[in-house]
Amino acid sequence: MLRLRIVLGCCILSLKCGPVASRSYKIRREIETAIENGERLSRILRMPGMRETLRYQRYRNVYGQRDSSRSRQLAYDETPFGNYIELEGPKPWIDKTARQLDYQRKDYITLGYPTL
Repeated sequence: MLRLRIVLGCCILSLKCGPVASRSYKIRREIETAIENGERLSRILRMPGMRETLRYQRYRNVYGQRDSSRSRQLAYDETPFGNYIELEGPKPWIDKTARQLDYQRKDYITLGYPTL
């Protein structure tokens, strides 16, 4: 999936690869790059026949930690189709943080926003 994100005038193009098989976690490779002109890129992508399949506005509050090379992040997302907590980081940290928030692995949602 290609995603063009425009936030406060900054444009980011992301390639989100298919998910790696996992019951409890959503694991997918993602490559991003900054784009100078998001509207122009959108026109370029439409020319060979690509089309927008989902557009939504998300409000996100991010709380994070960084130690050595690993990043840990809790994000609270408000979307038109529900409000969600997203935990990004090493699996043990995800599980520990989820427990502190009174969630268990059975509560994890591994679907992406387009599927939800």
